Amino acid sequence: MKAIASLLTEARQRLPLLLQGDESFAEAKFAEHRQFVSFALIIVALSIPSLWLWDLTTDPTHAQLTLQYRAYYLLGLPLGLAFLSSAFSRRTLVTLMALFLLVGIIVFLEILKLLNDGFIHGMPGFMYGMIISILTSQCLPVLQGFLFTLLAVLLPHLYAATGLIEHFPHLRYGVLMWHALSLTLLAQYAIADNYLKRHLSEMQLKHASEHDPLSGLGNRRLLQQRLHAINNTSAAPKCTSLLIIDIDHFKSINDRFGHDNGDLVITHLGRMLQQIESKDSSSYRIGGEEFAILTHLPTHDAEALAEHIRTQAASAQIISRQGDAIPFTISIGLTCTPTPNEAFDILFSRADQALYQAKHQGRNQTVRL
Repeated sequence: MKAIASLLTEARQRLPLLLQGDESFAEAKFAEHRQFVSFALIIVALSIPSLWLWDLTTDPTHAQLTLQYRAYYLLGLPLGLAFLSSAFSRRTLVTLMALFLLVGIIVFLEILKLLNDGFIHGMPGFMYGMIISILTSQCLPVLQGFLFTLLAVLLPHLYAATGLIEHFPHLRYGVLMWHALSLTLLAQYAIADNYLKRHLSEMQLKHASEHDPLSGLGNRRLLQQRLHAINNTSAAPKCTSLLIIDIDHFKSINDRFGHDNGDLVITHLGRMLQQIESKDSSSYRIGGEEFAILTHLPTHDAEALAEHIRTQAASAQIISRQGDAIPFTISIGLTCTPTPNEAFDILFSRADQALYQAKHQGRNQTVRL
């Protein structure tokens, strides 16, 4: 019972994440399942037209009239292939998919209208639609998947209410479909929740692989990734500056105050750098006592930022675990990439040379190359 209670508690905690419609999660869910949905649409496009053979066996007289309606589902072939292409956005593809399937229900009703006893023989086909809904809704956010399935179930009722279907077996349809709807929604939720658990676990692992656990800043790997992303974007910023920051005489701090107090200096500097992060600037810990800032500020503003950080560090009041004041200063090497798509190693090497000069010239200063 405790295990079940624990599972229910975890599910309740994830429920807001499933229902809030987070755009990044929606994109990740779509990317994860788009290939699967593509195969489902292609199977629909091939299987439903082939069911014309069923029309032929149940009502050979009117089967010829249903052939053109069965051909409608062949549109699922190009749509399924479109899901494999990156040329279309998520919103475009899911909109086309929803329209294709919802119109497919109306087409199916027209087929049943043409056949003698079509609604009797074709009623199980609506259950097939529920399977299709489970398969294709995997690429949708949970609420959109629920609404899509609910509309798919309501559509025959709405179609009949407008008088477009005569002698529609409402009671039989309701007995067949409304309990199937609850099971379908439960299946959609279970699939989405299972994916969310894996997605959260992957995000935690990704965050751990890209961030320094002590300072909370990004690590060198994340710095390289972001600079690579900047260089490969079509709208690269006019200026990209790299600041490399080194804590002066950090070994002496460790020797004098102990490594645990050395960690206090690192975490304090990490918090300082987090405070200056913005859409133009991001901070990283790239080594033991080395940090970096990647910024798109103009060069003179990047220099002003470097000086602000340096003076803030020099005036910091850090108290050791033993109650002693820990003085520390930093040296900063700054460089700005003069050309787009400059390799990370080249940019980093130039900033490192500037840092070396700052330390060689007496430390606690900023040098730009």
